[in-house]
Amino acid sequence: MMDGTQVNVDITAPGAIIALALMFLKSESDLVVSRLSIPCTRFNLQYVRPDFIMLRVIAQNLIMWSRVHPSKDWIQSQIPEIVQNGINGLGDEMGDVDEMDAEAFVQAQVNIVVGSCISIGRLSFVQTNKVIHVPFCLFRLPLLPSVMILVLGLAS
Repeated sequence: MMDGTQVNVDITAPGAIIALALMFLKSESDLVVSRLSIPCTRFNLQYVRPDFIMLRVIAQNLIMWSRVHPSKDWIQSQIPEIVQNGINGLGDEMGDVDEMDAEAFVQAQVNIVVGSCISIGRLSFVQTNKVIHVPFCLFRLPLLPSVMILVLGLAS
């Protein structure tokens, strides 16, 4: 866990995020959720690992249990404006988005959508003991490869 005199957050962050989520499960605490927020600047987005963003989304939704809704609008509302604007700007000859920013935007969007779908699946299973919202989340999957192809420059 210690890397010299520094704490290795690559090891400690996932456990800490999950611990916070379980400690404040269903508490609806805005204060705790604000500590688990998704980065809202390009600079910060590049310095948070994408899988940690997914864990943050899941943790936020475990804490804000009653606010999870199985709808396309709810999933879209989970994506911060900076990420939405970055993804929308990818088709415009990359505009002012450089390659590093584009990768960060795509990875953030994918992990936020996956975290949101996991949250919907968790909620639906707990409430009905059946996974009923899986087809609902599948509508997002065909879009993701095309965005990644655009970013990687494989589109003709």
